[in-house]
Amino acid sequence: MEIKNFYFKLVKSLRLVASPFDIQIKSMPDFVVIPDEIALTFYDSYLLTNRLKEENLISARSFDLLSELNTLFDEMSNNQMLWDINSLRNNENWNRCRNMALQILDELDENYDTPNLDYHWIS
Repeated sequence: MEIKNFYFKLVKSLRLVASPFDIQIKSMPDFVVIPDEIALTFYDSYLLTNRLKEENLISARSFDLLSELNTLFDEMSNNQMLWDINSLRNNENWNRCRNMALQILDELDENYDTPNLDYHWIS
């Protein structure tokens, strides 16, 4: 996969994290655990951020912010109560994730838009 495609995958994942609860729910199929999928979608694209930085597709500041968001998700993973629909809707940690993702999109000079996840979901 071309490196620029990795960048676009990252932006898509950030748009999903940044989305309001209602849009997050509508973006996913019914058979997935939605909070898990949001975090995993981000993590899959986060794995390539070092390469994006090396290729000058993201700045050092963007890389640092992405690392902060990944750390927040890691910390959240220690609390199973944060991974249900009610927490996704109401918990402050999820709101922090949304705000951080918006900040990162701004840092990347990318607009927030409704996420377009063109994945092939398998039930």
